[in-house]
This record gives sequence, structure tokens and C-alpha cells, in this order.
Amino acid sequence: MAIIGRRTDLELRDVYAAHGPELYRFALRQLGDGQAAEEAVHEVFLRA
Repeated sequence: MAIIGRRTDLELRDVYAAHGPELYRFALRQLGDGQAAEEAVHEVFLRA
């Protein structure tokens, strides 16, 4: 049985390393502002 909603810091770091740069590039293309893109990606991972 999997435990949903419980992630370790290491798991989140792994997910960020795998997907953070791609999410940042996407956000940058959509928003056209590096600072706003960083904030958007930060918010995504805070919610995750």
C-alpha cells in the first residue's frame, strides 16, 4: 500500500532535479520574465 502525500526531502529534490529546469523553461516562455518564472516554479514545488 502506497502512502500518498508523504514525500521526503530527498524525493522532492529528485523530482526537482528531473523536472525543475523544464518547468522553468516552460514558465519563462509563457511569462516572458525570469523572476516570474522562478516564482512560478517555486510555487509549484511548494504545493507539491
